[in-house]
Amino acid sequence: MAGRLKDIRQEKFCQEYVKTGNLTQSLIAAGYSPKYANAKGYETLGKVGIQERIEELRNKVEQKLDISRERVLAEYAKIAFMDVRKMFDNNGQPLGITELDDNTVGAIAGIEVLEEKIKGEVMGHVRKYRLADKRAALADICKVMGYNEPEGKNINLKVDNLSSLSDAELADLIKE
Repeated sequence: MAGRLKDIRQEKFCQEYVKTGNLTQSLIAAGYSPKYANAKGYETLGKVGIQERIEELRNKVEQKLDISRERVLAEYAKIAFMDVRKMFDNNGQPLGITELDDNTVGAIAGIEVLEEKIKGEVMGHVRKYRLADKRAALADICKVMGYNEPEGKNINLKVDNLSSLSDAELADLIKE
């Protein structure tokens, strides 16, 4: 357990939250009451020690699974920029799965192969490729890259520091 956490429940909460991403259920699984989870969940999540521990745990998962922002974006890009023409040969016939390039395969969400039979004898196969949602991939790329954020300047301040600033100092920060 990280030294900055108060008790074992906070550690358990951090571990559950990294696994599930569900604030309320993670608190309950860690031993907090449902009433506490509903009333104080966001307050608990916002504590500096909790945030730091969640970040540590996420980093461990990312390293273990070789996950990076770049890798995730590359997978989204396979979906978002997939060219369906790469699924067919020059005669317009669909290619087999082993004939498709890695980027095209990365955009396939599912495959269904049906056998065509006549009197019990297999006469052919029908392959159905279900492609991942291109629009959702583009939306996720925009979100990760910050393209959906309004243009302008973001000001990040710790709230607890604001009370010690004068009106003039606050005005200067906003102007920057």
